[in-house]
Amino acid sequence: MRKFKTIFAYTVLVVGLLVMVAASSKSFVFAVWDWHNKHGGDNKWYMIYHSPWGDLVSQANLDNEKKYLERKNYTYDRPADCGKGNVALYILGDSYTRDIPDSVFCNVTSLEKSRVTQACTFRPKKGAKNVLIIEMTERYIREMLHVTKDFSIPPPANSSAAGGADGVKSYAAFMNRNLEYLLFHFNFVNPIRRAKASLGLNYFGRGSGNTVLSKDGEYLFFRSTVAPNGRFSSYSYVSDSEVDFCVKKMNYIYDHFKAKGFDEMYFSVIPNPATILQPEGYNGLIPRIQKSAMLKVKVFDLFSVFSSSANPDVLYRKGDTHWSDYGMHIWIDMVNSEMVKY
Repeated sequence: MRKFKTIFAYTVLVVGLLVMVAASSKSFVFAVWDWHNKHGGDNKWYMIYHSPWGDLVSQANLDNEKKYLERKNYTYDRPADCGKGNVALYILGDSYTRDIPDSVFCNVTSLEKSRVTQACTFRPKKGAKNVLIIEMTERYIREMLHVTKDFSIPPPANSSAAGGADGVKSYAAFMNRNLEYLLFHFNFVNPIRRAKASLGLNYFGRGSGNTVLSKDGEYLFFRSTVAPNGRFSSYSYVSDSEVDFCVKKMNYIYDHFKAKGFDEMYFSVIPNPATILQPEGYNGLIPRIQKSAMLKVKVFDLFSVFSSSANPDVLYRKGDTHWSDYGMHIWIDMVNSEMVKY
């Protein structure tokens, strides 16, 4: 019996250490995340939980709350009467533009994409009009511009922007989140997790995980985008010198890619949902950058269109950080208004 207890204790110790090592590896956790995204429709009891209703619904375990359940339902229609240009389009972007195909863009004969958190390996094509778009959501821009020289190299591995960590800075918070994900996100635990999340929502008026409710309770937001401090937040203090730094870095990046042979380059910052849906107290980061007299790079000014919308509720999905089909097409039309010129 004593021998059995010893073997059991050492087994638990070894397994525990292996789990800790796995949870401390950003590459391992993201490999698991990528794998379970590819198998998200598999509802077997031993599979890692993945909600089809949005990343925030998934984090908050609110699959039972109908008002937050909106599928992507994105449509990718070919535009009419766009001309016959020869544009080689390159998008260094994030999940907002990852799935948009070349067929929706006017005059575009080729489209290459890469993640904005990876090194840019694009090479301009001879005989084509080479246009580069650097797209990122608002919650990443301050950090990305601080840690990235010119996007020819990826951000440092310890940068939260490098892994899309959404403001999780401390090692303890990082480990706790990863351990919870690796140990407790299996489908057989879903009923318990959802019951707890619904209790917190309906009786205490709060979200779960890294989510919070909008003030009207109609949307889920990333906690880090509404925090009082931090580079991810729409409401944290941003000094004029910080804005000037961002502008100078954008100009530097613009000069870098123009020197590499790109005919034109655009920046596109997608506003945090909280910026548009809950604007009171907004730090004004996007318009302050875009209106700077020093800025020489062209921008797709989605902020002005979204913030002046008479019906902002249709621009974002209620349980996801991403835009709706309607919001996405505003951006596509904005891009096409420039592509038709080439």
